[in-house]
Amino acid sequence: MNTSPDLERALRATLDGLADRTVVDGQLDAIFDHVAHRRQRPAWRAALRTLSVTPTSMRFPPIVASPGWKMLAVAGVILALILATLLAVGGRPFSPPTNGRIVFGRWDPAQNGPVLYTVNPDGSHLLQLRPEAHACPRWSTDGRLITTPGAVMNGDGTGFHLLANPTGPLTLFCGVWSPDQQTIVAEGSNDSDPSQTGLWSLRSSDGGGLRQLTTSTNGGHDIPIGFAPDGSSIAFTRAVTPQGGPRLFLADPDGTNPREVGDIQVDAGDWALDGRSILVESAGRLYTVDIASGTPKAIVIASSPDEGDLGNPAWSPDGTRILFTRLVDVGGGQTKANLFQMRPDGTDVIRVTNGPEDDYPADWGTSPLVN
Repeated sequence: MNTSPDLERALRATLDGLADRTVVDGQLDAIFDHVAHRRQRPAWRAALRTLSVTPTSMRFPPIVASPGWKMLAVAGVILALILATLLAVGGRPFSPPTNGRIVFGRWDPAQNGPVLYTVNPDGSHLLQLRPEAHACPRWSTDGRLITTPGAVMNGDGTGFHLLANPTGPLTLFCGVWSPDQQTIVAEGSNDSDPSQTGLWSLRSSDGGGLRQLTTSTNGGHDIPIGFAPDGSSIAFTRAVTPQGGPRLFLADPDGTNPREVGDIQVDAGDWALDGRSILVESAGRLYTVDIASGTPKAIVIASSPDEGDLGNPAWSPDGTRILFTRLVDVGGGQTKANLFQMRPDGTDVIRVTNGPEDDYPADWGTSPLVN
């Protein structure tokens, strides 16, 4: 009797009987997790087996990955790509925007209007953009273009082109870019038809597609501040009483659902980077107004907290600095508005411009600095 083949057959039958053919995908996860931390036995220990096993070629059924494992594998690949990207950029995947050039208008008595300039945040490399006067410049979200009432140009003043003028007595004034830069929302006014006074949307490429978004109230004007960082709403100022000053309002991007935020007079403003508050000027002082509660919080110059006549505030693109105008004594009992910037706590005040005339409405963009 050959005991070796009998023992082999008995062993195979035993193992076959112990095999579980009902293992499902969920169990496979547990199995792989259980054995993942086990060290594999080295190959040389195979020579220490005491059972005689006939060397027979065995066929195993193909292993088919379940949908869950396929998704896990894809997720692993994506994670690996993300990690590789983080390493490539120095581990800073969500860095804030770069603080680039500042655009502003400097009053030109000869033209009775402001001429546009750009300047580095430290006041260096002042560059005149255009010879003619233009008001209230605003950077596009990508820092490449500038809009003024009825026109668009490149950040260096080239490529200047006029937008289509609306027909009739409707006049469009200062505007802001939509997040996708496809449209501009501007203040519109019609003295002969007050129902047309409000915010208007137009294509940034040619000025076409003119569409009214809001209608002003109490004989005032709706003046745009800008779109929320996530594009969910647009901020603007509006008169709430015939004799009262403008207040801060929000509306949906299409102009619907206008609602007042807070109860202080607002003359100018700019969204915070996180979209939770708006930096505003109110009666010559600066505040941040919390969107959720409407509560204003004063921002003052640390070295002179009682100083007024501050205006036209704007956040730096990375949200770490505040740009604003400040009156300075130029002698002879006269003052001129110059641009300054500081930290949000009112410290580290830096003078940006020192011009012979008033410098105002300014916007801080991401256009590369000039060296």
